[in-house]
Amino acid sequence: MTTETELKRRISQMDDEGLRKMINNHFDYQQAAIDLATEELRRRDIPFDPPQPSDSRAEEQVESEDKKGKLKFLIFRLAIAAVLLFFAAHAIFAETASFGNLLSAGLMILLSLLLIVGQKGLVYLERLLNSLGIGGSNDSPEDP
Repeated sequence: MTTETELKRRISQMDDEGLRKMINNHFDYQQAAIDLATEELRRRDIPFDPPQPSDSRAEEQVESEDKKGKLKFLIFRLAIAAVLLFFAAHAIFAETASFGNLLSAGLMILLSLLLIVGQKGLVYLERLLNSLGIGGSNDSPEDP
């Protein structure tokens, strides 16, 4: 591990262009090194553009993590739906199928479909039911 003194010495020996590149590619360096490079350029009275706090790489990383989270949640919902459908099929095709079994199977299938289609699917389903005159109200929500 490089000590701060060693890091200061190495940065003070760098040329102006190397220091500028270091600051412009600030995601490739630790914050301490960026701060020392900035300090060194100021000490030399060399003009430079400081790194902007909101960088496209950070935004891309957040978007990527958001997409991963949504994908994991979708997989989770599909897995739960698959389990519910399995139990529904078992209840329907059991030798001792009763009205209670069929009712619980129907509820499991409905819950599975709700898990699969999600909120947006529910909005479209409500609009379809309203257009057919089956829904409770004709006020449909705006697109999510």
